[in-house]
Amino acid sequence: MFSRVVITLSVICFVTATLSSSNKKKKNDAKVSGPIASSVFDRGLVTEKPKWKDIVDNHEAYHSHTSKRAGSHMTLAYVTPWNNHGYDVAKFLGGKFTHVSPVWLQLKRKSSQNVITGEHDIDQGWLRDVRKAGMSANVKIVPRVIVEGWRPMDYQDLVDNSFERTEMANTIIDVIKKHQFDGIVLEIWSQISSRNLLNQMPDVISDVASKIRQAGYTFILVIPPAVYQRNIEGSFKGDHFSALVDFVDAFSLMTYDYSSFQ
Repeated sequence: MFSRVVITLSVICFVTATLSSSNKKKKNDAKVSGPIASSVFDRGLVTEKPKWKDIVDNHEAYHSHTSKRAGSHMTLAYVTPWNNHGYDVAKFLGGKFTHVSPVWLQLKRKSSQNVITGEHDIDQGWLRDVRKAGMSANVKIVPRVIVEGWRPMDYQDLVDNSFERTEMANTIIDVIKKHQFDGIVLEIWSQISSRNLLNQMPDVISDVASKIRQAGYTFILVIPPAVYQRNIEGSFKGDHFSALVDFVDAFSLMTYDYSSFQ
């Protein structure tokens, strides 16, 4: 997730210019990296109107007190297989997060059965390292599970049949127990294109979430923005939020790439 932000900002930074050797040196001197004694708060980088140059100059630096958290609020970090550096960051900055979500798992339908795929990506050694680094924050491992390859009729079965919802919850609980996770982050909303189905999803999700939470595990739901650029209305509305807020531990607002309803 962080790599996407950095890549986006790096593209913005490209300009046409010729730098003298002295200018190049000044440009490089402005950038900082590695562990430093001051925090982002000390350096005045936490603001409602951040400057792209401050982000570019400081994105490789981090506070030397890697186990110290600046607040008590919930903090979720995604780690993706296509960004190996993210795995390393999570290991030594684990204490900065309350929840770490490796993007490993998919929930698919095969022969009318729920199947979890992606378990081959699970790295138990890495999980131990993250838990050790995050002991001060009691970090929780909550892998992202994306509902993938489902047909509209599969979603309709969830709406119509409580047994299907129970089976979905049990499939997720089984993989949580198997790998000793602390819960999941479920991504389902963005996978559904039918607005009629989406309007019926709160009942489905609240049922599945309740079963997972009753089993003692964390349930976080990925949601898209309510409004996109040019004030285009999104698929997740206020009444959806109200219907779900009491059944989830948190919402993860998806504002990175590929988050458009279209």
